[in-house]
Formats: sequence, C-alpha cells, structure tokens
Amino acid sequence: MSGRQPEQGVPGRRIRVRYTVKGKVRFLSHRDVARVIERAIKRAGVPVAYSVGYSPRPKVQYGLALSTGYESDGEYIDIHLDPDREGITDTADMALALTACLPAGLDVTAACEIAAGEGSLQDSVESTSWVIHAGEIPLAELSARVDALVSAQSHEIEIIRKGKLVREDLRPLLMALSVTAGERYCVLCAELGTKPSQHPTL
Repeated sequence: MSGRQPEQGVPGRRIRVRYTVKGKVRFLSHRDVARVIERAIKRAGVPVAYSVGYSPRPKVQYGLALSTGYESDGEYIDIHLDPDREGITDTADMALALTACLPAGLDVTAACEIAAGEGSLQDSVESTSWVIHAGEIPLAELSARVDALVSAQSHEIEIIRKGKLVREDLRPLLMALSVTAGERYCVLCAELGTKPSQHPTL
C-alpha cells in the first residue's frame, strides 16, 4: 500500500506574492531564500496548504530562480491556501504579516488572489527586466556595441548543456536594450525573454 493518499477537499485560494531581494540577503541562494520564506509563512499565520504523504511540504510555487548576488525589485511566489485552516486570508494583511516575519531586504510589496484557471507562475513569467551598471566603459563604445547587437540577426554563444557543447542563438530573447550615462557608470537596461519561442520586438 502506498504511503501517499490522494488529496481531498475543496481546492483553496491561490495568492500571488511579490517581494524584493535587497542588501545582504542577495547573497542567499534561491533554496535558502525559499526556506526563509516558508518559515515566514508559518510564523505569519498564513493558512498554507500542505502536500500529503510521509513528508508534507507547504504548497508554495516559486518563479524563476534569482542568481545569487543579484538584487531584485520583483520576485514572485504563489501560496496555495487550505480552506479548512484558520489564519490570515486578507491579501493586504498577509503582505504586512509576511514582511514582519522576513529578514531585512526581503520585503513583500504586493499580494493578490489568482483566478482558479490562471496558469502556473513559471508559465506566467514571459520576460525579465535588468538594470546593469556597465563599469567604466565609455558611453560611445558601449552605445556602439548595443547598436550592433540590436541590429544583428543572431547572436550565438557556446554553452555546456547536459555535458555537451552546444551553440545557442540568444538574439530572439533580446526584447529591448538601451544604454544611458549614469553618475559614475553607464547603465544598461534590458528586457530579456524567458521562452525560446519568443521573437524580438526591436
């Protein structure tokens, strides 16, 4: 007989939460951030649903993993609520309670309910926005590089995937790219697609 039993009951609400990653917490790995958030959900009194079986886990879905060392104004998680448990269910109160239980740098900035038929969080993220300080590269030189990349039909790189060297064209994922002069460094602003099937809009 299997140790896992089928889930029963009426499916609960799904809450999408946006949070920041700033300061020292940017050096935590994606997995470490997930552990911190799951502990905060429990301490805040959010009635999260759990999987069934020998090792129940909170039903929390994460967006694209943020690379260690990078800050972010908008990371996302989906929290599935258990309709049979008591706790904070108002989204505004939930955002405040979660922030109070998170370390400095991890701040919940918004929370809203997601419709039952809405796709998964991973499927919902179609692009990511990046702001990059480009170091002490002269503006004219960097602008020329940006113009060359934007006007190129392709931009192939070699990467190791599953132990094999493959070539991949990154140009279709470049949706927007611009450069401006900052106070100390040039600043690159990029919009990068997350799905290989996307086509550039430039």
